[in-house]
Amino acid sequence: MRPVAGALAVLVALGLAGCGDGGLTSHGAFVHDAARICRTANASFTEIDVVRLNAERAVAVLEQVLTIGDDALDDLRALKPPTDAQRDVEAWLGLLDQALDEVGYARDRLVDDQLTRALDAAVRADLLTRRAQTLAREVGLDRVCRVPRLLP
Repeated sequence: MRPVAGALAVLVALGLAGCGDGGLTSHGAFVHDAARICRTANASFTEIDVVRLNAERAVAVLEQVLTIGDDALDDLRALKPPTDAQRDVEAWLGLLDQALDEVGYARDRLVDDQLTRALDAAVRADLLTRRAQTLAREVGLDRVCRVPRLLP
């Protein structure tokens, strides 16, 4: 077991835990619908078993993170934010999407036993989620769709 691989999976799983229907909605309705999606994703993330990880299990955990994250992003993208928040919401979702791309890259590097590159991807994902949290604050989503920091 490589402890770094297990640590990476735990960090990524925790970091992406923070994350409707309808046409163009009011700000309050949009936040309500987004919060519902984020709560569902959070509940799924908490079910991921990150105890006693080895490199193989870390890859499986990252697969789960990607599945949950992709589903949540699809649902969030289906929402129609109010016109005045649309640009910030699109940027927020774009940052979360990029963070998930980095998680996918980290998973692939773990499969290839390239732990340094996997950790580098986790750092990039962490930076992207921090930027996403700043944008979430701009549209009032920072409390309902919280993305915790990946790294100390």
